[in-house]
Amino acid sequence: MSTYPNQQSYVVARGQNVLKQAGPMVAKAGEVLDSLEPLFHQLMELYGFLKKTLAPFHLEELLPAVYGLVLCFFGGTYMMVTSAFEAFKLFGFDKVRKNLHALQINFLRAREAVRKDNVVDANRDGIADVQQMDHKELLSRRTAIFFKSVNPEEVFAAIEGLLQGWFGVVAALKTKFARYIAIGAAIGDSLNKLLGPTLTQIVQGVLPSEYDRWAPVTIRYGCRIFGVSIAWTIARVINSFYSSIRGSEIFLIGLTSFLVRRRYLDRNLIVPGSQLFTGLYMFVAASGFLIQFRRRYTLPFPFNVLLFPVTIVEYLLTWAVAIDKEVKPVKSIQE
Repeated sequence: MSTYPNQQSYVVARGQNVLKQAGPMVAKAGEVLDSLEPLFHQLMELYGFLKKTLAPFHLEELLPAVYGLVLCFFGGTYMMVTSAFEAFKLFGFDKVRKNLHALQINFLRAREAVRKDNVVDANRDGIADVQQMDHKELLSRRTAIFFKSVNPEEVFAAIEGLLQGWFGVVAALKTKFARYIAIGAAIGDSLNKLLGPTLTQIVQGVLPSEYDRWAPVTIRYGCRIFGVSIAWTIARVINSFYSSIRGSEIFLIGLTSFLVRRRYLDRNLIVPGSQLFTGLYMFVAASGFLIQFRRRYTLPFPFNVLLFPVTIVEYLLTWAVAIDKEVKPVKSIQE
């Protein structure tokens, strides 16, 4: 006879058991978050200070120009990130910004509630209650404060909106770049048909006889990887050429608009379509493309350190596109 009277009781008991087993890991995660909390607050204070200090200069109006400059000189290196941002702008940038704002509002509510709780002295012994708790008790108290202070409807709606935006961007990237993967696989299959038998014999002559059957598989997938790398390099060059042209235009329009609004530049001096604007446009675009191409789409120091988080995002987006199981090699390169 079953110990549980119904299915609901069984589910509840199993859920409680899972939560108990996860307790030590959650407590450890809470300790890590507690250790990072002072650093996070310092970063928030630094952000607020910089925002207040730079407010009179209206540097936020330069954001389009900064984005154009980044797109011009780093668009090929971060072709997945820049393509994702362009997709966000087209399909849901306003919605994503609204969702991020909702999460920010709820985070500020929770932080304010935690700040007030940090000075509570219920037993009036002169020491704040949170300073007399161990990590487990403090984690439970902070968790309760979080759930009481935030709006669950807003939080989950914002998370759902961000996830929808993420999947939409990944789908757009797959549509844009999956063709290159398929063509690369076709190149690899053609190379395997042409060079596979010869390379297989060479590899089998080097490997012990018991590993001979691994040679054809290794050669076949090695050719595919080589073909995909060729197609991906071509895609990167094409994307860097486009991003240099697009970024140069955004940069010049954003910069001239800022200078005109701040009355640092005459409105009629640099007009889109004029010879001066066209010359600057071509110079910036050519510089962006050639610099990316000459450094082979790698980042020099210190940009490789400063932009390391962006590099991680680039690899994640590349992985998300590359694992599409529905992408199949085309039958021929000409198709």
